[in-house]
Amino acid sequence: MNQSAICGGMVGCMVASGTLASAPPTFRYELVDSGYYAQTSSPSGTSAGYTYRSSNEPSQIGVGVFAESLENLGSPDEGQFFFVNGVNDAGDVAGSFRAAETDLQELPSVLSPSRGRVILPTPGNRQGFATDTSSSGVAVGGVFEVTGQVPTRWTRVGDSYQHERLALPGPEWQGLAQSVSASGMVGGGVYRNADWLPAMWTSNGLNLLELPDGFSHGAVQNVVSDSLAIGFVWNSEMAEDARVAVWTSGTVQVLPDTGGPVLLGDSNAQGQIVATRTYEGLYLHEGQWFDLRSLLESPDSLHIIQVIGIDDLGRVLVIGSTTSGDIAGTFRLTIVPAPGAIALVLAGVIVAGRRRR
Repeated sequence: MNQSAICGGMVGCMVASGTLASAPPTFRYELVDSGYYAQTSSPSGTSAGYTYRSSNEPSQIGVGVFAESLENLGSPDEGQFFFVNGVNDAGDVAGSFRAAETDLQELPSVLSPSRGRVILPTPGNRQGFATDTSSSGVAVGGVFEVTGQVPTRWTRVGDSYQHERLALPGPEWQGLAQSVSASGMVGGGVYRNADWLPAMWTSNGLNLLELPDGFSHGAVQNVVSDSLAIGFVWNSEMAEDARVAVWTSGTVQVLPDTGGPVLLGDSNAQGQIVATRTYEGLYLHEGQWFDLRSLLESPDSLHIIQVIGIDDLGRVLVIGSTTSGDIAGTFRLTIVPAPGAIALVLAGVIVAGRRRR
């Protein structure tokens, strides 16, 4: 086991000292679906969540995947429930399944549009859950074994999965695999009592990541790429002083204080980061947090309940409702091109046309 940080890459959201900061982008929002509440999203913008359909009977809940349109993966039978935790670009959903016939045990599962629900194998059929899955067919999560919570990886072989325990620092340690990159790098945390350390699992085994000066605990929440991961660092036992941290280029960087506890949304390959602070969406631009509502084309026209993620095109997915109260559900925020940018694009088209003639 060696102590290291993730190597390579640059975080696009950081602004170098002495440079002039640019204005944050302006966003325009559109409704994804009023009966759909996303819980997670992938780098390409595919999302997964819960669907609600009202009728004369009580609303039925199912699992839905949205790419270009909403695909309902079906509603569980009476006494069953599927918990959504992660999704890949293909629409495979990582989570856990509970059913009355299994005494409501939590079983790690992957729900696929093409393969249906697959219960992931565990030693002795122990309980557990999947937190994320990659497009290459690797799922990760945690399994509650006799020794405690064990970080786990499942690799898809055909329509089934192979189980693998991930390494821990010692027999008294536990851990959780939280995220997996496209190439199969796994990020999460290992802990002993209340002591958490940020961790990555690569082909070389377990790597404990660098903690910044002044912080004693940390964990990775999202492996954006092999060179970029984000998570939290903190000191207090209850993590009340947690700060968002970025590991890149072999170093860790603590982001500015958000002014309160946050639920980290996601980051994309460009290093853009979003989060939620008590029913308030946050967007990081050049080292500064902005209220997402203030960046809307029509400021304060949308109540943001939770920020779900940001894809590699910079589109932000949120759960919210219009201030008029007539529409609620999942919304997607896209950047409105600046007038200067549109002029440059048009100028390029004109020049290209002249060259062709």
